[in-house]
Amino acid sequence: MSKQRLKNGWQDGNKRRQRLEAVKKGISEIIGTAETNDKASVMVYRALRMLLCARCGTEITEDASFTRRTISDGGLRLLPQCQSCAPFTFSDGASNRSVLIESLLTPSTEEKTIKPMTSEQQQKIIEGIEQRLGPALRYGRHSSR
Repeated sequence: MSKQRLKNGWQDGNKRRQRLEAVKKGISEIIGTAETNDKASVMVYRALRMLLCARCGTEITEDASFTRRTISDGGLRLLPQCQSCAPFTFSDGASNRSVLIESLLTPSTEEKTIKPMTSEQQQKIIEGIEQRLGPALRYGRHSSR
């Protein structure tokens, strides 16, 4: 094998590795719903990497908000659309973050208190542990002699 071919093979391997890492990263995540100009509700996504708008070909940058449209036969919403092709506005009180992130970051209004256990509850837990681990503990004691 020639040196040039070995060198090109190494470069091709690096390119493949970079492409695989990009695929593992993901494409987008849902951040919520918004309203279009005709007051229809639409899902809004956040780009996790650079995408191209399916309608105009404009670059949708990483962390930019966009929507998706269906293929002509009306199946899954696959084709990304930039905000200039499909204008939308977030609903009142809606943010640019996903519902999960919002729920994790908002402080809880109710205080969570831990009730002390009664001796009866403690005894049930101890019996359950002994029942579950008893055979293993007995086996361990016999085999160590």
